[in-house]
Order: sequence, then structure tokens, then C-alpha cells
Amino acid sequence: MKKFLVIFIALLAMLALVSCGDGGNTGNGSNNTPGAVDNGQYYDASYGSNFETTHKAVIEIENYGVIKLDLYGKEAPVTVVNFANLANSGFYNGLTFHRIIEGFMMQGGCPSGNGTGSSGTKIIGEFSNNGSNNKISHKAGVISMARSGHSVYDYYYYDTASCQFFIVHEDSAFLDGNYAGFGMVTEGMNVVNAICTTAITKDSNGSVDRVNQPVIKSISVECVSEDFKVKAPVASHEAVIEIQNYGTITLELYENIAPITVANFEKLANEGFYNGLTLHRIIKDFMMQGGCPLGDGTGDSGTDITGEFLANGVYNPLSHKRGVISMARSKEYNSASSQFFIMQDDAPHLDYNYAAFGMVTSGLDIVDRICNEAKPTDSNGSIAKADQPIITSITVTKK
Repeated sequence: MKKFLVIFIALLAMLALVSCGDGGNTGNGSNNTPGAVDNGQYYDASYGSNFETTHKAVIEIENYGVIKLDLYGKEAPVTVVNFANLANSGFYNGLTFHRIIEGFMMQGGCPSGNGTGSSGTKIIGEFSNNGSNNKISHKAGVISMARSGHSVYDYYYYDTASCQFFIVHEDSAFLDGNYAGFGMVTEGMNVVNAICTTAITKDSNGSVDRVNQPVIKSISVECVSEDFKVKAPVASHEAVIEIQNYGTITLELYENIAPITVANFEKLANEGFYNGLTLHRIIKDFMMQGGCPLGDGTGDSGTDITGEFLANGVYNPLSHKRGVISMARSKEYNSASSQFFIMQDDAPHLDYNYAAFGMVTSGLDIVDRICNEAKPTDSNGSIAKADQPIITSITVTKK
């Protein structure tokens, strides 16, 4: 069966994160299940023992105190890593909780302070109705991601979470399956309770005037799992790609980041698989894609490999910056085979979803020339067979 391998270009249009519930006004609708008691707020402190803690987070809120949480990266890897990266970059420092509903939740992390802001990058929605095996229920103390929504066509907004998060005040199981829970309060539920019970709101949606919004002094996240420890790329192989009439592109490959991907690329290259194939899809200011034996994006080597990227449960810290080489695939996570692409420009929306495995060390001028001179026949970057740049050869050697 032929499969069309593409790199999906995320829509960058801004979608307002107005609520963490359907239609903007979820209300309460929960039945609280008493468990451990923390200053009068009931919650099941033992619930977190059902999941593996991969990160620990500390949220300091001005005039209220500190909330500590365990984060569960095995249940929601993209969500946890995105939250950790934003927190440790200082993104949340000085932001606020702009929406608070007693008996439901408190929502924050919006740079606009009104629910419409984002970090500039959206992430996949890691919850069951979006195909994720995330078993975290929205019990009191759970932290989860806010996203855009719609009363009828909600599925169009499943992948719109960015930076806004909420902490559940009382059990809200009606959110399960539609929002990405990713951790649990371990200390400071009394702070959550104080904020939720004393908030001055101005409408039934829990909106809080800017002057009354609790301020996030800082959020820090520590990784406590070897599976998620940041790994600096180590050049293990050198790849040389000869492009007819253009020249040579040299890359270093990172076996410590994507061992399966590097081994597959090395095998195909040194067997001569790529010799005479082409670059069939080129989009200026984005990337160039090749390695399809049919020259139209539907061919492969006959063998698929595991997708070594975070959405597939494999931690890959290599960002899709200019010069990075990565694997093309179909919608199926484990469908990469022979097709690869090289970035002409930064494309962070591909991070977590494609297996980056190396970086150009010389020949970026060749990449630029190919991308700038290409004459696509459609908006998808398709190149007519006669105009496709030809890969004379690819060789890969261990360093």
C-alpha cells in the first residue's frame, strides 16, 4: 500500500484560550471524593501513586505561598516537556491566574492576562478523545492544560494547548478525555483552596480583573527521570550527500538522540538505496524533502521504523532549526522509512512530532540554493519529475 509521507505544517493562526471547558462556561458539576485533608480542602493525595513521577514542579504565588507538584511525563510527555521548557525559560514569571471558579479550578499562564494569549507554539492534545493513552482523571489537585474549544466542533481544537494551565480545585471528571492532565499537587493544596475561595470574580465564567489576579512569582521544574534527562547531541556519524549540479552537503548524525533513525539512515545510504533518487518536495523558507524511490512522496524502503520523537513516547530534544535533518512520515507515528527532510529555516512546530537526528555542518548554501530556486507545482511544494534535484549519492561513516 502506498503511503503519502509529508511534514504537516501547523496553522499558526491565534485561537483564543478562553476556557478549559466546553463553550466557555463549564460550571462545577463535580462530586468531591474526600481523601487527605489539607487546610480544609479535600483531595486524594494518594492518587498520584498510580503514575510515575518524571518531573517535580514548584509554583510560587505572590501573597499566597508555594504549590509543589509531581508531573507524569509517561502519561503526557509532550505536555510535561513543554511545561518544563516554558517554566525553566522564565516564561511564566510575573504572569497570573486570570480565571478562577470556586469548586472547579484556577487557570493561569496567559501572557495577555485574559485567556487569549499563548507561547507562540501549540502542542498535541494528550487526552483519550485525541488518541492518547492518558489515564489521569481530573481529580482535585490535578494540573491540566487549557485549550480552545467549541460546543459542537470541539475536535477541531484538540491540538490548541500552548502555555495556559489549570489546577483542579474539586473533582471534575467531566473534563476527562478532553483535556490533558499531566500532574498532581503534592504540597500546597491549601494555597489552591485559598485562591479559589477568596477570588474576586466579575462573571460566571470566573474572570478576574487584572488588579485582582494572583501573580505567579516563578515556576521551576526539575527532571527526576533518566528517560527525560536533557541529552546534548553527540556527533557519532558523518553523512555526505552529493546533489547533482548543486554540490555537497555534509552533516553530523546523533546516535545518542535517535539511534534507530541513525542506524536506518546509515544502512540505506551505504547500501546505495538513495543513489539516483531525488528531492521531490521543496518549500522555500521551510525545508526540502527527498529519499522517495517513486519520486512522489508515496514510496519507501519496505521497512518502517519507530518514530523517535516525544509524541511517540521517545524523548528527542533536538529542535527543528535551520540545518537539521529529520524523518518524514505519514500520520502513523511509526511509519518513517526512507524519506528525510532538511530544514532551510527554523520550524519549531515540528518539534515533538518528527524524529530529528542530525545537523548540517557544511553546505547550507546548497540547501539555500535548492530551496530558493525550486519551482513547486502546488502549495505543498511538489516538484515536477523533470525538475527534481538528483541525489548522486549518500555515504555515512562512523566518527
